[in-house]
Amino acid sequence: MTPICVDLDDTLIKTDALHEYFIAALKKSPLMLFSCILWLMKGKSYLKSQLVKNVQLNVDLLPYNLELIEFLKGKSREGCPIYLVSASNTDIVQKVIRKFDFFTAGYGSTESLNLKGENKAKFLVQEFGEKGFDYIGDCAADIPIWKKANESYLVTHKSEKRFSEIKYKKVFKRDKNNLSSMIKAMRIYQWAKNLLIFAPMILAHKYNLTQTWIDSTLAFVSFSFMASSIYLLNDLFDMPSDRDHHKKRHRPLASGALSIPAGIFLLLVLISISFYISSFLPRLFSLILVCYTILNLGYSFKFKKVPIVDVILLSSFYMLRLEAGSSATEIYLTQWLIIFALFTFSSLGFLKRYCELLEQFNVSGKSSVEGRGYNTKDLAILMSSGNIAGQISVLCFLLYLFMGGAAKYYGNPKVLLFNGIFYFFWITTLWFKASRGKVSGDPVKYSITDKLSLVIAVLSIMNLIIAKYFEQILNNFS
Repeated sequence: MTPICVDLDDTLIKTDALHEYFIAALKKSPLMLFSCILWLMKGKSYLKSQLVKNVQLNVDLLPYNLELIEFLKGKSREGCPIYLVSASNTDIVQKVIRKFDFFTAGYGSTESLNLKGENKAKFLVQEFGEKGFDYIGDCAADIPIWKKANESYLVTHKSEKRFSEIKYKKVFKRDKNNLSSMIKAMRIYQWAKNLLIFAPMILAHKYNLTQTWIDSTLAFVSFSFMASSIYLLNDLFDMPSDRDHHKKRHRPLASGALSIPAGIFLLLVLISISFYISSFLPRLFSLILVCYTILNLGYSFKFKKVPIVDVILLSSFYMLRLEAGSSATEIYLTQWLIIFALFTFSSLGFLKRYCELLEQFNVSGKSSVEGRGYNTKDLAILMSSGNIAGQISVLCFLLYLFMGGAAKYYGNPKVLLFNGIFYFFWITTLWFKASRGKVSGDPVKYSITDKLSLVIAVLSIMNLIIAKYFEQILNNFS
């Protein structure tokens, strides 16, 4: 039977090995960017060989094209020889063929030869003869190879008409870099966290000022675009651990639905838009935006794996949202709000780590989450620390009612005792559900979709209105 030669990048796998190695190198050390530039100056093949020497890539966690794999397995059962022939370095090619039992052999690029395009076409003709092989590829660089092949196969996320001069025996369709993948990668549902930017305006009761609303909205949009860019950055560096997670493996970058270059491009666009919008706000807001970005970089590269420090940083990200709203509107944050928020966000930070760990253990039996600094032995301390932080935040709220000058803003601050009860019930119930594995890895996402949390939020807002206009309401009933 005619042997089948199959490409690796964006064909057998839904990503490009060179891009994967590049991101892994940056994760190892951002300074390796300069090394990559120097290596590239000596040629693409040299760059690939040096990356392989300096970075390890786990081929078991790569996103594979399952439809194509099933096709190749079927051909192998029919007795057809199958070869993996790729422009990727021969090291990763050999690792991949060892993973699957249907490959006969594999060939990849060396330090001196980039096995792509015309080079690959010449190599395959030498090995199998012209029209002596079938070829499965994905891009324009494969056209010279298809012209020499007996039968041509295409793996594409676009129309096959772009290579109209080639007749394909079979086309393997896949989704990649579409609008829905980009929107999903931005995690717009996480923008709910940025509603904290409106808190200074609302709590200072300045929501009747048009300019305050404009400034808060601009700050919200700017911060949201920056937050989305940070999520993309985290997803780029977390691809290996995400692929090892039962839910996160479906994220666009981890699954290959969004390519690494497209993800980087989208990230840069979002950052540019964010800073452009921030130029219409006070300089302090832009400074906070820069601080938020720098802290997130530190979190992504280093501190995500450091116990307790990671929770402190998670809570600081929420605090910076409050400060962003304050700086955009030039509304002062009281020490009571700062203390209350600090312990609330610390509780949610501990809750996030607790839920991730418990969920991973319940689903896969693993005692730790890759890329985190905790294991199942830490569940008790995470729960106790989070619970204590949550109860301290309740105490801060109650002290504010009687000692923090709440009477300045509310007709009857005692009415807000119900808010204290609502909040105590909510934070305690959240931890109670988490201990039973009923809260997903992201408490914020869970809360904005949880019916009980939404009911408590509505009741709390209604009670705030009653406390604010208590005297008028009482007079109306008199």
